[in-house]
Parts: sequence; C-alpha cells; structure tokens
Amino acid sequence: MTKKEVKKAVKKEVKKTVKKVVKKAVKKETKVNKSDSNKQKQTELVTKDMTLGELIGMYPETLNILLEKGIHCVGCGAANWETIEQGLSAHGMENKDVDKVVNELNTIALKQEARRNSNSIVFTNEALKEVKNLLKQEKKTGYGLRIEVLADGCCGTQYNIDFEKEKKAKDVVIALKGLNVFVDPKSMKMLKGSIVDYINTPAGSGFKIDNPNIVDDNHGHGHDSCSC
Repeated sequence: MTKKEVKKAVKKEVKKTVKKVVKKAVKKETKVNKSDSNKQKQTELVTKDMTLGELIGMYPETLNILLEKGIHCVGCGAANWETIEQGLSAHGMENKDVDKVVNELNTIALKQEARRNSNSIVFTNEALKEVKNLLKQEKKTGYGLRIEVLADGCCGTQYNIDFEKEKKAKDVVIALKGLNVFVDPKSMKMLKGSIVDYINTPAGSGFKIDNPNIVDDNHGHGHDSCSC
C-alpha cells in the first residue's frame, strides 16, 4: 500500500469513528432530554390552564399566594371556570409573570404532597391551629375531634367534623400536637392519605379536605369544605 493509500485509509477510518461518536452523543442527549422532560411533567402538579377552583380544591395551601397576587375570587362562582392564567392576566400580568407565579404554586403543591401520609390523615398547621382556637372558644378543654365521611350526596362526598369527648369502640385515634382525632374504621379507609387544611378567603372560611381516594370528575382529588 502506497503512502497516499495509507493516508486515504486513515482519513476514512477517522471519519467513520467521528460519525459513530457523534451519533452516540446525539442519542445520549436525546435520551437525557426525554428523561428531563418526563421529570418536568411529573413535578408540574399545577398548570396555568387549571381553574382556580381546581387549584384550591387540590392544593389549599396555595391560597395565600393567590391572595397576595390580588386574586380574591377564589371562593365565588367564577373560580369554577376561570383559569389561573386568566385570573392572573386579568390583573395585568404578562406571560412570563404568570409562569413565575405558576412555578411558585408548584413549589407549594409539591411541599403539600411531600407531607401526605398514605396510611393516615394529615392536618396542616393552619387547620390544627383553628381546631384548637375553636376548642378554646367553646370551652371544650380535653375534647377530641371527630372526622367522618358521610354518604355521597348530589354534591359529592360529604364530611362531618365535630368535637367529641371520648373515642368510640373500634375508633382509630390519630394523636396530633395536643389533639386526638377520632375516626371510625369505615371513614378511615376512605380518608387515608387525606390532608385537612383551613382556609380563610374574602368569600368565607372553613376546613378543606384534599382526599386522593375520591376522584372528582372536574377536580381530580375529591375535596369539600366543612366546619365544626
């Protein structure tokens, strides 16, 4: 083989190797991008096309951010059809600002999900504080809190929250900070994984239950407002 032929053969081999390396790198990059995309989808619990009602129903703790941004219609009928994007845009926010708020809402939603206990019922600090305030107002020192699931009605699953002195036979007792929560076995089965929160809006206030065991056709997780 002449010198010219050797040079040509080496050049051909180098070109072949470079092509293979580039192809491998592109394939790896595509795989990484796909993985990142899937991961992003998994962490996007809140999207700007969700209605305000859906957002508050599933992630009550996001309420404060909405109020800070001037969204006060979270408790009225408009919340059932107005999306997060529409609500924020109506208050003069541009697309980049809307995206920023949605990211903030996602951060809160993720923190809420991280606290969820699939084998029990979780009370937010706001809910626990309100229960204790009500106990003090009604002078029911030493009482516990009963929470139960009532039969489904035309408005969906209904809950009852009330004070009770002692637990009943077969009750599941959840010990919180200075408060016992009583739940009957049937209700406990339906409430496992739920998060109880207390929200206060210009349209009203009350306890809100985010229950992942009950699927609502419009809102995903089943939720409802209750009061003691």
